Amino acid sequence: LVAVTAVLIFTYKKWLFPVLTKGNKKENTFLDNHRLLVILSLLFLGTNVYLAHNHWLAIQTLGFWLIALLVFYCIKNSQLFKINWKIFFLSSLLLTACLSIGQFLTQQTVSSTFLGLTAHTADQVGASIISWSQGRALRAYGLFPHPNILGAYMVLAITVSLSIIREIQSGWKFWLALVSLPIASTALFYSFSRAAWLATVIILVFNAWQAFLKKE
Repeated sequence: LVAVTAVLIFTYKKWLFPVLTKGNKKENTFLDNHRLLVILSLLFLGTNVYLAHNHWLAIQTLGFWLIALLVFYCIKNSQLFKINWKIFFLSSLLLTACLSIGQFLTQQTVSSTFLGLTAHTADQVGASIISWSQGRALRAYGLFPHPNILGAYMVLAITVSLSIIREIQSGWKFWLALVSLPIASTALFYSFSRAAWLATVIILVFNAWQAFLKKE
């Protein structure tokens, strides 16, 4: 509830209040340009909360989504985060990728109350595994509750790495992205998330197409 209230206050101050008061002209923001989309999205989310079997759980999930949107909006409109947010984001995912590789090589995850991790092994009932005719192996979890979530974040890590490599041609940030690319790719493979693999292929094809257009 606190998160939802904070987001609503932020939205009112930055978007609704200037519209209602009809103040001086200001630069159009994402909310100004996509007002109908925002209203329809809020109505859709509100309807889901109303129809949900567990209303409080739905409100909590909605709060997480609103916080994520608020963080994205702040990053997109802040000069400070425009410079460094990719490095911060990539560094955190790089640690997760290294942990994921270690989990697959040792075939176990270590439980941690502080990190919210649960112990898993390949022979444990309910664990996410990859099986074949000669045996089975535990999929990498990283710091997430399921390997598919790890795969999704590794796709983001690969995307951010490619973005940094395109923008910066030298310096420690370039080398950080260059080193992160194979590590994130390895963690992505060990997650055995086919949807994440497909998303990575699409992203690579898109980046190759952009590079081809720039050469022309």
